[in-house]
Amino acid sequence: MKTNLAKEKSSQAAKQLFDLNIEKLTTALKETYESYNKQADQRIFAKMLEDAIAFQGKNQLASIQKLQFNTATAQEFATVIIQNSKLSDQNYILNTVLANADALQKFDDRLLDFQGKLNNDVVDFAAEQKRREGVLNKLMGDYVAVKEIFQAKNFIPDANSTLRLTYGHIKGYSPADATYMKPFTTIEGIIQKGNLGLAEFDYPQEIKTAYLNKNFGPYLQKDLGSVPVNILYDMDTTGGNSGSPIMNANGELIGVNFDRAYDATINDFAWNESYSRSIGVDIRYVLWVADKIDNAHFILKEMGI
Repeated sequence: MKTNLAKEKSSQAAKQLFDLNIEKLTTALKETYESYNKQADQRIFAKMLEDAIAFQGKNQLASIQKLQFNTATAQEFATVIIQNSKLSDQNYILNTVLANADALQKFDDRLLDFQGKLNNDVVDFAAEQKRREGVLNKLMGDYVAVKEIFQAKNFIPDANSTLRLTYGHIKGYSPADATYMKPFTTIEGIIQKGNLGLAEFDYPQEIKTAYLNKNFGPYLQKDLGSVPVNILYDMDTTGGNSGSPIMNANGELIGVNFDRAYDATINDFAWNESYSRSIGVDIRYVLWVADKIDNAHFILKEMGI
C-alpha cells in the first residue's frame, strides 16, 4: 500500500516537472537538431573514443576500459551506437518520446546508457582533477617565487576576479617574414571574406549596399577611406576579458575587446611586444551598424549620440 502510494506521488511529481519544462526542452531540442549532423557526430565520437583509449594510469576511464577497445573497434562502436540510436530521429523524439512524462521515463537507448556510465566516470574524475589543480596552484606560487629570485625582479600579481586596467597602443605587427598585419581592418575585409562563399563569413546584404554607396556617415576614417571594423593593440588580455571596454587617453570608449591574435594565445604564459596583440571591434563600426544597417536610431538617441 505504502509502496504504491509512493510510486503514485513520484509519478505525479514527474508529470508536474515534465509539464513545467516540456516547452523549453522542445524549443532547445529543435535548435540542436537544426545544426545536428549525424556523420560529423559519428566521426567526432569515434575520435574521442580513440583518444580515451590512450589514457594511461589514473587517467583511464572505467567505462571505456571495460569495452576493451582498440582503434578499429572504437570506430565500429561509434558507428553502430549512433546509427542505431533513436536520438538522431527528431520526429520520433519530439512526438513519441516527449509525448508525455511516462513515455520519456520508459525511453531506453544504448547511447544514453553509455553516456550515463561515462558521466559517472567524469564526476569521479572531476574530483580528482580538482585535487590536482589544488596541488598545481600551490606549485605555481612556488614557481613564481623562484622565478622572481632567479630573475631578480617582481611580476604582476594575480588579479583574477578584480577590476584591472592596462595600457598600450593601437599597433600592427609582423607574424612572419615579409608579412605585416595592419592595425585596422575595414568593411572591405568583410566583403572580401564574404566572397569566399563560406557560411561563417556571410553578412547582411545591407552592409554591401551601404559600402557600395559609400554611406559611411560620420564613422569614416579618412586615411582608410572606409569605416574601421577591428583594431589591433598591444595590451595584455586573457580569457575572460572579452567584452571589456577599450578607452583612449581621454577615457572615451573606442572599442570592445573580443579576441587575441593567433600569435598572442601564449599571453597566459608570456607577453612579447613584437607579437602580442589583442583584437577589439572599433566602436565606429558598432555605431555604423546601429545607424546605417539596423536603423536603430532610438538606441543612438538613448546613448546621447
